Amino acid sequence: MAAFFYDNHEALFLRKPELFANGLRIFNLDETSTKTVQTPNRIFAGKGSRRVSQNTSAEKGTLVTTCMIVNGAGQVFPSLMVFPRVNFKPPLLTDCFPGTRGLAEKSGGMTSKLFGEVMRHFISVTGSSEQRKHPGLR
Repeated sequence: MAAFFYDNHEALFLRKPELFANGLRIFNLDETSTKTVQTPNRIFAGKGSRRVSQNTSAEKGTLVTTCMIVNGAGQVFPSLMVFPRVNFKPPLLTDCFPGTRGLAEKSGGMTSKLFGEVMRHFISVTGSSEQRKHPGLR
């Protein structure tokens, strides 16, 4: 399967080098789950310390799904985050990368219903469209 992908990619690259040579029109969209509460692995203290403290949250935390978009030129686009809740609230995106979009899904994971929203977000942040075949850097 991978060989088929790379063969098609090479054929397209050779057929239209003006569109793909600079990497602006080659995209990777990937999703990952992130826990909202982190637990430290190790705690370091100076030799001979009698008291060593650790500060961490007692709550378990939840998983938030994040979809990241990067192009072949290394440009990073605003993410899309799926929160485990029924209704999305804008304060959930406080201190996020500008342009990050938030969605809500009871499970917190990606669903086929949300995939259309992910594609609409992808189109809006990358400027890809049938009419605009040569998007430049934003």
